[in-house]
Amino acid sequence: MPKIVDHEQYRKELLMKSFDLFAQKGYAAITMRDIAKELGVSTGTLYHYFSNKKALFLQLVEEQTRQDILNFLAEAGDAKNLAERIKSLMNFVAKNEDYFSKQALLGFDFYQQQGRDEILNNPTIKKSLGRY
Repeated sequence: MPKIVDHEQYRKELLMKSFDLFAQKGYAAITMRDIAKELGVSTGTLYHYFSNKKALFLQLVEEQTRQDILNFLAEAGDAKNLAERIKSLMNFVAKNEDYFSKQALLGFDFYQQQGRDEILNNPTIKKSLGRY
């Protein structure tokens, strides 16, 4: 009997696992082959889900944005006013400081590789920044 795979869930797992690899090696230094090897999948499998490294990275940005917002909202609870929301946000960032540091450094690396105009005009980046 064939194995039933939830392709969307598997794609998200590949994305989230790739974050640490990007953070360790940097966007510029890692290849799709490196990512596939470290994730224990074939390069064909990786290319089935992501057309190239940039597509993988941008999908990672989208997924992390979605997850970050959901996690923050779950943790913030029913903050009643601006002061409570700011306090909740600062606590959330402090609690996840290592993650956000990695995310920022990786974002800078991507920025250096792509250039200012590409970043400013990229719809995925614009959408993520707007959601934050």
